[in-house]
Amino acid sequence: MEARAYKQNLILGLKWAIEAKFDQSDWQEVAYLIDEIDTITEHPRLLRSLHWGDSDYGACILAVLEEIATKDISKLEKIAEYVDLEESGTEGGIWNLKTWIR
Repeated sequence: MEARAYKQNLILGLKWAIEAKFDQSDWQEVAYLIDEIDTITEHPRLLRSLHWGDSDYGACILAVLEEIATKDISKLEKIAEYVDLEESGTEGGIWNLKTWIR
């Protein structure tokens, strides 16, 4: 798979999983895990829209993931591992991100 398509699939798959599952604590853990504390906590709407259930939460997720990917795509892969770890109780992970992004 070409690099651009891989990046887009990874971002979209993560967006779906994060939108369905993450809470503020998950975002904070990921921020420390990938050393992107400022990117995540200082985004003007990400955590606020999550807290209030605003309709722009998905767009905020995409913006943050794109910013992270621009710096280092391997950080998105670490987030994918985190999501799969969170879903380790189900066969193949409920999101099956590895199949989706490949």
